[in-house]
Amino acid sequence: SWLLQAITIIIRHPDLHPLQQDDILRHTLPFVELYRKGLLEPELASKLLGTLTDTEKKRIIHVMLQARFIIPHQFNSDCSGFLVPSLLPFALPDGESLPPNANYVTHLAPHTTNALRLPAYLTRAQLATHCHLPAGTFAYMAAMLAHLSQASGMLVRTPSLSRTAAIVSLGPQDVVLLENPELHTLELRTASSSALGALRQVSQCLSQLRTTHFGSLMHLLLVELDEGVFVRVKDVQAGMRSGDAVLRLGNRAVPRAEVQTRLGHVLPSFNPTGKYHCFISYRQGPRDSLATYSFADALQSQA
Repeated sequence: SWLLQAITIIIRHPDLHPLQQDDILRHTLPFVELYRKGLLEPELASKLLGTLTDTEKKRIIHVMLQARFIIPHQFNSDCSGFLVPSLLPFALPDGESLPPNANYVTHLAPHTTNALRLPAYLTRAQLATHCHLPAGTFAYMAAMLAHLSQASGMLVRTPSLSRTAAIVSLGPQDVVLLENPELHTLELRTASSSALGALRQVSQCLSQLRTTHFGSLMHLLLVELDEGVFVRVKDVQAGMRSGDAVLRLGNRAVPRAEVQTRLGHVLPSFNPTGKYHCFISYRQGPRDSLATYSFADALQSQA
């Protein structure tokens, strides 16, 4: 259809699929930023779409947003546009290193298998067999996390994005998302000992991808209990809530204190008094809804 043809005018490799208008635009900064960094300015989109009417151009952008081919993005205080996940660079820029203290690791394991048929714990070989990471999943997740980071109103750093690694701010902390091609999982790495808020937001992004792209795609949240043995986060949390001194996780019994020490980043903070005091100062703003959701997630992770 003409819509699909119009979308491929924007999402393409300009060296493999050059267009006549490229001769004029090729050396402009917006053109370079689009095909090197995946940053799309609305004015460039209009120029690429050429002689189409304004109504047709708006419809194309609307369809691309609905299909999540593009994600809203704020370039700076004066310029907003879109991220194009499929046009993100393959790797982070040279000199961009991962935070050295991001040592708390949780795996998001996409799969299409009935969860009831999966074992209570999974080995590396089983993860590689059961997990399925569709092409483009990581790039989409990176772009959505950047969008969430900006919407939270707590932007600590400018997102660093690629199709294999991403560093974004979620709330007050930096989080790292990596693709693990060996296990077919997404790795979420945090420096904070509490990763529940970040995990919830990443899970929401993956769930949204399921509704728009992969209807049969599900995912597990896993942590590595022993070398090469992964258990479900929900099983760890349920075991801690039980109050038992020894928890049955994976293929062995683990003392409660050891679980708290090694896997504490996926556990809620327990308040022995059962009382919490919270003061909320609220001001209406252009992104108030998304900021409120982010704050509610952070509170819920401590409940």
